[in-house]
Amino acid sequence: MTIDLTKEQIKRFMIEHSGLNSKKNSIDEVLTELSCIQVDPINTVAPSHELSLYNRVMGIKRSDLNSELYEKKTLFEYWFQLYSIIPMKFFPYFAERSSANLYWHDSHYKAHRTEIDATLDFVKKNGSTGIKDLMHLPKVSGVFNWGDSQSRAGLLTYLWDKGVLMVSHRSSNQKYYDLTENIVPKEILNQKKSHEEILEFYLTSYFKYLGIVRRPQLTRMGHMSRTGVKDLFKKWEKERKILGITIDGQATKLYILKEHAYKIDSSPTHTKLNILPPLDPLIIDRDILNDVFDYFYRWEAYTPALKRKFDQYGMPILYKGEINGQIALRKDLVNRKLKIHNLEKFVFTNAELD
Repeated sequence: MTIDLTKEQIKRFMIEHSGLNSKKNSIDEVLTELSCIQVDPINTVAPSHELSLYNRVMGIKRSDLNSELYEKKTLFEYWFQLYSIIPMKFFPYFAERSSANLYWHDSHYKAHRTEIDATLDFVKKNGSTGIKDLMHLPKVSGVFNWGDSQSRAGLLTYLWDKGVLMVSHRSSNQKYYDLTENIVPKEILNQKKSHEEILEFYLTSYFKYLGIVRRPQLTRMGHMSRTGVKDLFKKWEKERKILGITIDGQATKLYILKEHAYKIDSSPTHTKLNILPPLDPLIIDRDILNDVFDYFYRWEAYTPALKRKFDQYGMPILYKGEINGQIALRKDLVNRKLKIHNLEKFVFTNAELD
């Protein structure tokens, strides 16, 4: 089953669904609706996840996210939309991923069993642990491409990936880890979810995060996309829980969750100005951004300087429902302000930067 929409209808729906028309009262409220927020550490202006929350949370301060993560522990860090910050109440749905024995787990453990076991013993005895606490252990090969190649960080991130440890706090942007049972409340830790419940949670969350989706984006779920989510997508499509979308009668590869379709006719026109960080949920699928908003965007943070066409941290500008330019900002540390470093073809007057 398909529904026929115009680009304007899709844009209004995506903006409303993404939470950019009106700010919520808390981080938890936003992340409950989106399921998570994708994390990136690049801090040209502020990290992408902080900027995404700034656009959606009323009166947010930079300290609020750390408070929720490491003091109140209402959030945690793990794989979802790639590396993400996730509401703690969703933790039981990640047991299947953390207990999975991925292709590299066995080889990494066999290669570094002594060091990994020693790391776990150290955390059990001493609590929250960072790489500086493991100087008595040899360096090992890295687990992920996070600059931990031949580093003790690979010991901690392996145990984190396996769900044995969780990030307990950060100091000077250095991660510290503790046992999962010391961080997750018992009433949440003891909850059990079936495989079917987990798959439904993942697929529903995929639509909650993006609003309008393409099937290839399922790969952002990593391991879980290979354990039944794709089959569930096909099943829901047959059951008409997932609807295909045509644009002005033309076939597309876009889909919407049927239970979200009611928002289409009630989605208001966007009247604000939002600067969107590179990994914002609204623009993370560059193909949809191009096909629906008619704007081509390439994040050039990892593009060699000589090949950049705009700037390493150019951010699209959403203004009155349209994206037709981007801006690059720089920190003026002396005057504690942000300055415009570059502005692409975008003209506005009397606009309020929300």
